[in-house]
Amino acid sequence: MSNASGLDDEALSRLRADLATGKRPSLVLLSGGAGMPAGTRGQLVRIDDPPQDAEFLHVKVGGDELPFAPEEVGLPGRRTKTAASAASPAPAPVVKPSAKAPEPILEPVRPDRRTRADRVVTPPPSPAEPTTTAPDPDLAERPVAERSADKPRAKRPARSGGGAPPKLTLTLRFADFAWTVETAVAGRRDKPQPVPLAAIRGFADQLEDQTLRRSLEATVEACRSEAQKKAATLRAELARLETELAALDE
Repeated sequence: MSNASGLDDEALSRLRADLATGKRPSLVLLSGGAGMPAGTRGQLVRIDDPPQDAEFLHVKVGGDELPFAPEEVGLPGRRTKTAASAASPAPAPVVKPSAKAPEPILEPVRPDRRTRADRVVTPPPSPAEPTTTAPDPDLAERPVAERSADKPRAKRPARSGGGAPPKLTLTLRFADFAWTVETAVAGRRDKPQPVPLAAIRGFADQLEDQTLRRSLEATVEACRSEAQKKAATLRAELARLETELAALDE
């Protein structure tokens, strides 16, 4: 039996503490989705900190790792002894049978005697002859192909369009001066792919949230500085190698 509501801040704090100690707490799906019914259990693998989107709880269900929002999962509960005793129905009261009054003795009622004529069974009526309808001479003379053409053809049901597209989840991550995107389609997670910095900068330009926009631009600038450092190191290494080659040519 699972909680009726999702996870609150206190429950999320306890789950983070369990993950920090190496535990994998059990969670229960409160609503069905992705081919899994409500009540399905899974293990919490990790929590995005800070959360990138609403679905920052990663739960392993079967062989798949799926993201969920706090209101979509709950903690598995246990029925207490008091709740079990309250759920069991109370025993029905024992009713003692009352003493029955003695039934009066009745004399059997004799049926009236009938005469022989009354007992004669009336024979059932003879079945009526089936009526036949004379065929239409014009229809009988017409060939079968023409008669079948007169019948209206049943219309084929129109094919309905395709169903709704499967659930698509995109997860952007920034680590080690690089952006990656992870795609999950209908519960199936693909391998993370790199995202160009120009795409991140273009995405940040479209955001109205100034705090999030500045955070994305800060990552782009950090990657730019790191790339400049690597380029300077490579230029210095290239200059050193060219100097050595020029010394060998002399």
